[in-house]
Amino acid sequence: MLSFALVEQNGGFSVFEKTLPSLEELSGSKAVWIDFEKPSKGEIEFVQGIVKLHPLTVSDIFDNIKRPKAQVFSDYIFLIMHDVEFDGVRIVPTEVDFVVGKNFVLSFHSKSVNSIKKAMDFVVKDGHSFAKDSGRILHNIVNSIVDNYFPVLDKVSESVESVEAEVFSNATTKTLNKLFKLKKTLASFRRIEVPQREVVNFLYHHENGFIKKETTLYFRDIYDNLLIVSEFVDTSRELISDAFDAYLSVISNRLNEIMKVLTIISTIILPLTLIVGFYGMNVSFLEYDFFGERGAYFFAIFLMLVVAVIMAAWFKKRDWF
Repeated sequence: MLSFALVEQNGGFSVFEKTLPSLEELSGSKAVWIDFEKPSKGEIEFVQGIVKLHPLTVSDIFDNIKRPKAQVFSDYIFLIMHDVEFDGVRIVPTEVDFVVGKNFVLSFHSKSVNSIKKAMDFVVKDGHSFAKDSGRILHNIVNSIVDNYFPVLDKVSESVESVEAEVFSNATTKTLNKLFKLKKTLASFRRIEVPQREVVNFLYHHENGFIKKETTLYFRDIYDNLLIVSEFVDTSRELISDAFDAYLSVISNRLNEIMKVLTIISTIILPLTLIVGFYGMNVSFLEYDFFGERGAYFFAIFLMLVVAVIMAAWFKKRDWF
């Protein structure tokens, strides 16, 4: 359905919401932006009255989700880009398709997109500076999409820092699961960001006749922002890899400590077992003459305690525990 339409004529602009403007209102317009959320076949037929869409374009509009790309047709440029959200566990992308002509921008998406809403709010507040030409309209929308990446990156960064702290404070198998999920999240972000950077680079360098040359310079700023996003993703991936190594080191050290304690206990018990076995033999010992059978029993207990204390003191002196 139509979510928003901006039509500029004679220095003024009209905003339509939920209602399609007529083709007569669109004819002769200096700049037009029409946004469709969950576009229907009837709305695509309406669009065909503005520009003849290639069947591949129509297919791409209805099929989600694909890799960001740019295609040049005789009457328009077709772009696929992605807005993203972070639900605390994974990156949730939303495909936004653009059909860009000399004086119009048509956008299509399958659900509500926050960055599109922000662009719409900007239109209502300052429509004149927004709707100078199709290139400026596209720049403002794409810029809003890329700007939305940064709060998402902040949330991902907070998750990375939280897991890093958990690795050194209380590392468990749950910590390992969180590390794997964050690694997949960053990989998903990279699969979106890298080709999207290529699309923006295409808009910046490619002279296509639909975007004015002086307008293409604005896309350089978006490209620089995507480079910042790329650097952040790469840095975060390195932090996750370091956290994996730290996790393995912490678990290995913890296992070594456990094995050391068990080894010390086993070593102390070994001579005690020998003493018990010795006095368990069916033989009359000299202690029986001195202490009697009951006294010899307590003598054996005393001897085991002395041996255990001496061994423990010796281990302690050598800083083995």
